[in-house]
Amino acid sequence: MSRKKLKKHAPPQTPATEDRLLVDLSARRQKRYDLLIAFVLIVFGAYHSIIYFGHLAVPNPDFTGFLESARQFWSPGKADYFKRAPVLSFLQIPLGHLIGGPYPDLAGGWLLNALIHPFNLLLLWLVGRKIIGSAALWVTLAAMLNPQTIYLITEPICETLLLFFTLLTLYLMFRRSKWCYLFAAITTMVRYEGAALILAAFVLDCIYDRRRKKLILTILFSFLASVPLGLWLLAMKMNPGNAFYVENLSVDRLKNTPEILESLWQVTFSSLFIPSVSGGGKEAVETIFNLTKVLAVISFLFGAFYGLLRRRWEVLALLIFFVPYMVIHAMYTWSVPRFYASVHWIVLLICVLGLQGAWRFINQNNRVPRPIIVGAQAILLVIAVIWAGHLVRFLPKIKHISPPSNFLPLAIALILLALYFVRRFFYRNTFIWRDAVITIIVLAMLFSNQYMLVRTLGDGQYNIEFKRLAEWYIENAKPGEKMLCSMSNVVEIFAPQAKKCFIHPANIKAANPQEFAEICYKRNIDYVVWDSRIGRLPNDVNYKGWGIGNFAMLEKPRDIGPYEFIKTITCERYGRRLNIFRLRKLSDAVPKPETK
Repeated sequence: MSRKKLKKHAPPQTPATEDRLLVDLSARRQKRYDLLIAFVLIVFGAYHSIIYFGHLAVPNPDFTGFLESARQFWSPGKADYFKRAPVLSFLQIPLGHLIGGPYPDLAGGWLLNALIHPFNLLLLWLVGRKIIGSAALWVTLAAMLNPQTIYLITEPICETLLLFFTLLTLYLMFRRSKWCYLFAAITTMVRYEGAALILAAFVLDCIYDRRRKKLILTILFSFLASVPLGLWLLAMKMNPGNAFYVENLSVDRLKNTPEILESLWQVTFSSLFIPSVSGGGKEAVETIFNLTKVLAVISFLFGAFYGLLRRRWEVLALLIFFVPYMVIHAMYTWSVPRFYASVHWIVLLICVLGLQGAWRFINQNNRVPRPIIVGAQAILLVIAVIWAGHLVRFLPKIKHISPPSNFLPLAIALILLALYFVRRFFYRNTFIWRDAVITIIVLAMLFSNQYMLVRTLGDGQYNIEFKRLAEWYIENAKPGEKMLCSMSNVVEIFAPQAKKCFIHPANIKAANPQEFAEICYKRNIDYVVWDSRIGRLPNDVNYKGWGIGNFAMLEKPRDIGPYEFIKTITCERYGRRLNIFRLRKLSDAVPKPETK
């Protein structure tokens, strides 16, 4: 092939895709710099994994659903559970058996997150460098210290693993490696939204190389990458009751898109821009938040436009993944903050790209006088120092909220200091003032982030009452006695020897309290547990779907009808309680629930 054709098919290399500092280093010094930064990031990520390992005592109820996806393939009988993708539990279960313990599957989930979180920092930095150059280092710290990102390290569910395979796929995609199709296929089996990565890889291959032979190969790889998801969806369709996510999507909910975008902003930016925690200045806080919303929208839109205009196809790949992801979750029944932890880093990268593009446009041919730039940097530095100093005074007052997070601000300060001196070692006096300003600003933002982080992480005792319920059952129930409770799948984690004895209310199809009690007798249920987690939410979709109203009268701890009150288990910190009732052996009638 001629040199002209080779140049035509090669990926575009525009100066904007490279950071000026990176270009100035020799190849050997650049490699050493990269290795040192990678080492610092992995060590910092490992610190997170260590201090938060096993922090959350009771996992999200979805955890057991992921386990079921893999267990059915290792147990005799027909595989019929295809609601959740299986890769997460395929990794968790072997790790759990490797380390053992009273709850090996749960420990395996904690260990998996602990192992991959440090590499998420590394991969985000590598992916981000392709888009915003050296600024990716600061975005990585902000994104990986996000309260939801840290919280999900403690949850043995799929978001941390989804982030890992998403970043790994994008990294390989940006390097033009065909291995990206393999990892895109794996990502779809972590969570179904990963299918957009196959489309992104296909589009980028078509853009970079349009030769017939390469296009045929691209189509073949895309098809093969889609096979696992296609087979899984087919199995889901053939087994009624598995199409849970599809059934909960509705185009009508797209009208709630503004609320979804508000949630995305809350997860991405709100924790980084808390100006005061002293209890005053509410109007100032609202003003700053509103300004950040406007700036975020403008910078994101400009960054997306600027990236596509400059043929930065990495930005196109991010958008191909981001936009369908957001549309799907706008159509979904529930919207919870953890859903956006998988994509908030994309928003940060594109927003920073937008700010970089705007600055390049404003400062074309260096037309902004140097004194103005230095003056603006000095003002930002003063603001950041005052801001950080104001926030750090209140850090000791919140350390009791999340004890494992107590030394995180110190670790952040040390990491930023280390990164600053690493850059000084390699770049000498180049941009020394700019790096100092950025370091202090990032420090202030991460100190701000700490206040929401400790509240999100808490003390790890959320839902602890259900673990205590399992312990009570082990100590007091006779072998084979059945218990009905709303988080039966969580309780069985801590009482695995009695797994078949825990019944979920959704399995009791009753039209009224009397019929509910009769069915309980027929199914030999001995205990019924009312819990405040769902029992105080009469308008919740699960309250109605699970028939919680059929035993709502058990909110009051006293004997009533066929139910004999046994014990209340409380979690004072979160205002939660469980009321345990035993069904009397014989009862002719069940009184109607008391009306308020």
